[in-house]
Amino acid sequence: MMHEALSDTDPKMVVWMPAHLRKGQAGTKVRGDGFLVTELDIEANDAADILAKRSVDEHRVPLLIRTQVKDHEHLVTLNAMWLARATLMANDQTDEPHRDTEASRAKAMAAAKAKQLLARSLPPPFATSTFNPQTETWSSTKLRSVQQGGHTIARRLSGWWCTECRVVSASWSKLAPQKCGGSAIRNWTSRATEIARATSLNGNHGHQILSSFPLFWCSICGAFGERAPKRLMQPCRDKPGDLSSRGTVRT
Repeated sequence: MMHEALSDTDPKMVVWMPAHLRKGQAGTKVRGDGFLVTELDIEANDAADILAKRSVDEHRVPLLIRTQVKDHEHLVTLNAMWLARATLMANDQTDEPHRDTEASRAKAMAAAKAKQLLARSLPPPFATSTFNPQTETWSSTKLRSVQQGGHTIARRLSGWWCTECRVVSASWSKLAPQKCGGSAIRNWTSRATEIARATSLNGNHGHQILSSFPLFWCSICGAFGERAPKRLMQPCRDKPGDLSSRGTVRT
């Protein structure tokens, strides 16, 4: 670049000159060609420095812009120092949470939990959604209503059952779409009557069943049951069974 600026000047006429020399220091430094610096070299170098600075002033950035850049640099330094102090204070607390990130993480977890609870309480965006009381969430299981012949579902111990037909299941979603088999009382009485007629026992009649929810029992022979009673599905004995007999009670 220097040689291009010198244009047609012979490169051999260009010699490296030690900088920052003052008058009286001649003979203490060596030039690029191996000779000692003279007083004339020092004066010529000072003149070259003056001309170089004068040339720079012709295309130098205006003072206003230089001042604005300097002020902005000072502002950036102040903001960096403020950020450093704020970071130290946010991450060096004596009480919980000790760090700002811990507080943010706790807030994020609380917000996620609230969002999950809200999602569980709202139906999903499909028309066949049904609230599953077992999982406490909305599911795609289609619940058959009682009017459509479905079960009357209720809790039973750790599972579920139909209070009408007494069918049991550990899963609510299994009973929900099924069709109910009808009243357990009518089914048991009908079964007992059929057996009695087939065997010609007890005058061909069935039980006189009473309800003491969740139990059903016969007021004649004392047979009882909750879900699948064997004695209520057999002919009525017309009299209470022995105290030691399973599935019977005395009135």
